[in-house]
Amino acid sequence: MVGDVAAVDGWWPPRCVYGGTEGIVATGGARWITPLRGSPGRARGRCDVELTIDTAGDSIGVCVSREGVVVAERVTVVGYRHTAGIIPEVDAILQQADVQRSQLGLIVVCLGPGGYTGLRSGISAAKGLALGFGVPLVGVGRFEAEAWPHREWPGPVVTVHHAGGGEYAWQVFEGGEPLGPARIGLRDALVESLPAGALVVGEVDEALATWPGAPPMLTGGATAHRASVVATLGWRHFVAGEIEDFAALSPIYLREPAIGPQKKRGENDN
Repeated sequence: MVGDVAAVDGWWPPRCVYGGTEGIVATGGARWITPLRGSPGRARGRCDVELTIDTAGDSIGVCVSREGVVVAERVTVVGYRHTAGIIPEVDAILQQADVQRSQLGLIVVCLGPGGYTGLRSGISAAKGLALGFGVPLVGVGRFEAEAWPHREWPGPVVTVHHAGGGEYAWQVFEGGEPLGPARIGLRDALVESLPAGALVVGEVDEALATWPGAPPMLTGGATAHRASVVATLGWRHFVAGEIEDFAALSPIYLREPAIGPQKKRGENDN
């Protein structure tokens, strides 16, 4: 069974209603998500707000929130050309939310896993903004964010994304908490590792969805609100005192990036 996620306006933090017919479906280009009912709305005077940046996938997601409650979110599909678009997207979402850069009190960034260039660009931009404005920086993992809206599922939740080369990356959660480390492998390895009663969410493609006996899977809107979820979790981490060391903060990679110094001819590949 492959389905989409029902979006419940006015309910925050985000959760999923399974089997609903209302939802947000990811489409190309920029997509605005209107402020939630009961959210702080437009900033008035001096107030500290959070800015979230998510470049773990093929889009740039930016979000303005206050104490983890979303004011506005913007998602723009860029393929994997993130670098030039991040700051314009930040400026656009701040304008949409009527927030000045000087009002930022916390920067939150998605740490991945995901594409090498996108993650490096997003994290570098987040570090630069946090250093420039003298505010804390908090990092949130992609799998944690994609599992969080499904924390009420009565069983394990497996978050999946495409890792390239026909492989998948995945991690198992229950109640929003990880049950083990993230893994990477081919479809058969993923399928064999699925626990009983699991819900699979994230980048579910046809090869995975058509596997005989596949468990319930959610795609499309399953990741539409990821920047907003990262914002909510970022605030929770901040309140818990989990503030990042700027020098130590780095992307989450499940394999070494396929770039860097090339080996000399004849050098052992092992």
